[in-house]
Amino acid sequence: MLSRDQIDDVLDRVDLKSLAEQFGAEFRPRKKYGSCPLCGGGKSTTRFEIKDARTWVCAACGQGGDAIALVRQLRGLSFEEAIASLGAPQQLDREASEKLAQKRAARQAKAEAEAAKYREKVRRVNYQAWKAAVPFIGTPVEAYLRLRGITWQLERLRLKFAADAPYFDGMTLDDVGRARHVVIHRGPAMLAAFVGADGRFLGLHRTWIDLGQPKGKAVIADPDSGEILPAKKMRGTKQGGFLDVTSGYLRSIVAGEGIETVLSVREAMRDEASYRVAGDLGNLVGPAVESIAHPECKHARSCG
Repeated sequence: MLSRDQIDDVLDRVDLKSLAEQFGAEFRPRKKYGSCPLCGGGKSTTRFEIKDARTWVCAACGQGGDAIALVRQLRGLSFEEAIASLGAPQQLDREASEKLAQKRAARQAKAEAEAAKYREKVRRVNYQAWKAAVPFIGTPVEAYLRLRGITWQLERLRLKFAADAPYFDGMTLDDVGRARHVVIHRGPAMLAAFVGADGRFLGLHRTWIDLGQPKGKAVIADPDSGEILPAKKMRGTKQGGFLDVTSGYLRSIVAGEGIETVLSVREAMRDEASYRVAGDLGNLVGPAVESIAHPECKHARSCG
């Protein structure tokens, strides 16, 4: 059984970019992104990327990990076989283990700081989009809600309208080699703000609208595969937050998943409760949705 320090020592001795190149990855000059040795995708877009000295990710095939994961997937090896192929694990003394622990803590601190910086950047960008949007009464958002049977006290809903919201999917490079999001659709969208318990803006929920469709949602297809993509996107931080879609009193709170679903309940109840919407089921009930079994349903079919 290898210790965590021994595994870290092996990974520290691997040049991840060189390893990927050995398996056929082609990188742009002086860049850490290029084609994926697993699926071959990414020659013209930033699909395969070396995130740091230890990790990689491919947006085309959805795979990622460290050097061990890359070797295992490319060569079909066990964990132990992959470790051995990267370099024989060494016996480490106390001093070496302490140095590895310090490097591990430094990596974690750096990753957390970079993640926090990125989250704040995304939050600010989406906050500007929220501020730039307009009240939805008299716009396609109002027509969309009415199409969905939602009509009661619409003026009290905390929703906005964006006439030409971009739908991003994937990355590409501009003329000077900088990564840029790819816009595959533009159009009218309904906006709702994620807020925290303190009322602070956290992120933005967008639903693209096409009133010519039976349910009013836009049909957005992947330009490469033709796959129909979700008509809604969430950007920013949803953890610990919710979509506060009404200006009701706090006498009671009704919470659920999906803007249209929760507003349909409000339509039926027609009360002064505060209706709060989760971005998805995990946002509503937390990680337990994936780790704790339902007391009655044993599989998806029996749960409807």
